[in-house]
Formats: sequence, structure tokens, C-alpha cells
Amino acid sequence: MKQYLNQLNKKINEIVKQSRKEMSENKRNKYSSIIILDVHHRDIIESFIINNVTFAKSFEWESVIKTYWIKSKDNLYISQCSGFFDYGYEFMGLTKNIVITPLTNRIFLTFTQALMMCLGGATHGPTGTGKTETTMAMAKMFGNICKIINCSDGLDHQTFSHFLNGICQSRIWGLFTKFSRISQKTLSVISTLLFSMKWALFGNKNENNFHEYDISINPKIGIFITMNIEEISVQKKEIDEIIKSHFRPVICLLPDFEQICFTILYSEGFLEAKVRF
Repeated sequence: MKQYLNQLNKKINEIVKQSRKEMSENKRNKYSSIIILDVHHRDIIESFIINNVTFAKSFEWESVIKTYWIKSKDNLYISQCSGFFDYGYEFMGLTKNIVITPLTNRIFLTFTQALMMCLGGATHGPTGTGKTETTMAMAKMFGNICKIINCSDGLDHQTFSHFLNGICQSRIWGLFTKFSRISQKTLSVISTLLFSMKWALFGNKNENNFHEYDISINPKIGIFITMNIEEISVQKKEIDEIIKSHFRPVICLLPDFEQICFTILYSEGFLEAKVRF
């Protein structure tokens, strides 16, 4: 494993040196994305060496998102702990990867286990902690399209129902940001809609009566919400009940700014990104 770590370090250094050359913006974005992923892989191997992880059944290895190509099924699968998912094969275009920190891994682990239980994921934290970006990054890893819906007190239950109808039939992920802004009278109907969708997924029903519509529900869908700590909600009790019944919550308080800055500097061509005192 130490030899593999040395190989990764050499590979990263070579890519960083190549990224310093004159090139187009698209090509530079490619180099930046590759470096960010390689630094994350290098950090995983370093943690295994420090913690003496040598078994494939260790939690440290199981909790890492892995991809497997199963030749007998001729398909790509995503695995993390007990979660096992089909790859979505949706083309996302050339976008920069986010820096994966321990907090990001915890969010991924919470969401994959939620999806295995036909539940959604709820992130709660201050503005600027990467709640939306982390969910979008996970969708990209799974090869799924993730559509962002910005909630407000003007969002009624009929509009929310139409959003869910489209998500359920399209095999995409829906991310409802600022979920705490939804009015109290709408939240009670939303809870009923989510309950109907959850039990249709539990029962493996292809057809379901969903708010006066007979629709086919794709089992690969995902529903996620984000909430800001700064927004004090008068309907906190109703939101807590919805999260308890239909979501798995995770708190985003403080990002690892040191790790993020270190990785970004690497991706921009700095070999000596760590500060030594």
C-alpha cells in the first residue's frame, strides 16, 4: 500500500506540472478535476496506512464510495457500505469537481443509506457550507441528473405535487432548497404526498395514484432538501415530523477550509500547497 501511495504522489506531481502549461480553458478544467479526484484518492490511501486498514471488510474501506464493473451483468454499479446502485449514465458535461472532505463523505454515507431505505436526504446548516453543491456532486458521481427547486412561502401543494410527478417518472433527483420557507398549510399536504411516494417505492409498485394522477414511479429517484440555520421557522414542529418520517438528516456546520484550500491550490498548479512553520 505504501508503494501505491508513492505511485499516486508521483502521478499527481506529473499532472500538476502538466497543468502549468498553456492550454485551453476546457482542458484546464479537465486537469483540475483529475487532480482534485487524485488528491482525494491519495488522502484515502494515506488514512488507511495511518490507521492500519488492511482488510476489505473494514468500515473505513466500506464507507468509501466505490465503482464496480460487473462483467456478467455488463453494467456499472456504485457501492458504499450496504448501498448498491445502478449507474445512471447521464452526461453532465465538463464541470469542476468539489473537494471531498470527511464531512462530504459523511453526507454521502447518510444519503446512500437513506436511498436504500426509500427515504430522502436532508442537509441542515449555515449558508455557504456546501449543502447544495454536495448533493449535486453526489448526483454526478451516480450519473443522475439533479434538478434544483428553490422553495418559498408561495409554493403551494399543487405545484409541489407537479414537481414530484415529474421527478417520479423521470429517474432524476430533486433537490428542494430552503425547504423551511414553505408555509405550514402546504407542509401537511407535502407530508401526505411523500408518504404515498415512499410506500409505493417500498412495495415496488410501478403504478401509483399520486394526487389524483395515475403515474409510474421509477425506483431510482431521490428526493433531497436543504435548510438554513439562519431562517427561524415558525412551523419547526411540522418540518421535524416530515424529516423524521421521510428523510435522513445530516448537519453541515463548518467545512474543512484547510483541506479545501490545499486541494484547490494543488489543482491550480502548486506542488508545495502545505504551509510549513
